[in-house]
Amino acid sequence: MAQQTRKRATKKPSKNAVQQTRGQRRATKKPVAQATPQEDPFTSESSLLHVRKLHQQFTHAHLYYVCAVLSTALFVFSLVQGIIFHTLNAGIPSAELSLSLAFTLYLLAVFFLAIAWRCLERGKRHYRY
Repeated sequence: MAQQTRKRATKKPSKNAVQQTRGQRRATKKPVAQATPQEDPFTSESSLLHVRKLHQQFTHAHLYYVCAVLSTALFVFSLVQGIIFHTLNAGIPSAELSLSLAFTLYLLAVFFLAIAWRCLERGKRHYRY
């Protein structure tokens, strides 16, 4: 066994062999990449799916903005109605009910705005070309 390992260690390359460095040997062993036709990035399936997802995110954000605007309008209406009922002394329970409804609608509007903002931010984060 010891003699065989010595023979391998002392074996000299043939005179016809071209001396190559380790990096050159690695470079020659790599397969050559075949040229493939390029896809149009705007019509590829993944790109179209990406655009659909973005459109869905922005559509959801706009729907939440519409809900927030409607909640804000109802909030202002309930607040004005509660103030009018309170100043006219037309009935304290109706004034308190209008003011509590106004506060609930205010919280609902803030909630819808927060969701819409999050949808838009998520859409902006994925909007990269």
